[in-house]
Amino acid sequence: EMTSLTTRIICHAAFEYEASDDEIQQFLHHIAVALREYAGRQLFDPFRRNIYGFLMPEGRQARKSALWIRAFAQTMLNSFREKQHQESRNEESSTTEKSSRIAVKSVIKLIVENPNLSEKQRVGEIIVFLLAGYDTTGYTLSNALVALAENPLVAQKLRKELLQAERQVQQEWATKDKSNNSHESEKSDLLEEAWRNCAYAQNFIRENFRFCPVAAFGSLRCLKHDLEVPLSQISVGKTINGATTDSMDNQKNETFGVIPAGAQIIMPQMVMNRNEAVFP
Repeated sequence: EMTSLTTRIICHAAFEYEASDDEIQQFLHHIAVALREYAGRQLFDPFRRNIYGFLMPEGRQARKSALWIRAFAQTMLNSFREKQHQESRNEESSTTEKSSRIAVKSVIKLIVENPNLSEKQRVGEIIVFLLAGYDTTGYTLSNALVALAENPLVAQKLRKELLQAERQVQQEWATKDKSNNSHESEKSDLLEEAWRNCAYAQNFIRENFRFCPVAAFGSLRCLKHDLEVPLSQISVGKTINGATTDSMDNQKNETFGVIPAGAQIIMPQMVMNRNEAVFP
C-alpha cells in the first residue's frame, strides 16, 4: 500500500501527472516482472541475458512489461507537454499565476527543457526516477511510521516541533504585507523551509536512514588494500578472486586474517550502520 502511495506522489510531484489506480497497480506489477528477469535471472546468467533469454516465457513477459513501463513514461511526458501547450494558449491566466508556474521547476520540466537529451533519454530519465524512488521511499516511510509507533515519546516530541514551526509560519504570514501579490505557494515554501530546519525532525530522519537502510544488502566493492578481519569471519586458505586468504603473523596470535587487495566484497549497510564502533 505504501509503495502505491509513493508511486502516486512521485507521479504528481515530479512529473505533474495524476495517475489512476489502474495505472499505479499496472506499474507495480510490470516493474516487479521486469526486475525479476533483468535484475535477477539474467543478471547472474550471461547466456540467458545475451543468447536464449528471449526464448524463455519469463523473458518474453519481462519484455512486454518493460515496453509497458516505457509507454507509461511516454504518456506522462506527452501529458506534460499537452499541459504546457494548453497553458500557453490560456489567455485568461493572470500574471501572478503565470509567474508562479514559471518559478516552479519540476523534475519533468527540467527533463523536457534539457536540450542535450533525446526523446529516448527523456523517457529513460522518467523510468529511472520511478524505479529508484517508488519502493525505497515507500519502505523508508513505512519504517519511519513503525519506529514512531514503537516510540510514542519520540513521536510526541517530533509532532510538537513540527506544529510549533507551522504556527510560527502562520504568524509570520498573517503579518506579511500582501500588497505585492504574495502567492499561496510562497506560504507553502516558507512552511517547507521551516520544517527542513527542525533539528529534531532531521535527526529522526537520519537515524531512520541509519537504522533501517532501504538498500540493506549493500553493494560490491573492490578492496584497494589488504583488509584484516577476525579469523572467525573468514576461512583461512579460501580462494577469493584468485587470491588466497592467509593468517596473520604470530604477533597477532593468529586472531586475524587478511582478505587481499583486489578482492570483491559486499558491504552490507545494515551491518555497518549498526556497528557500535562507528555509531556509538
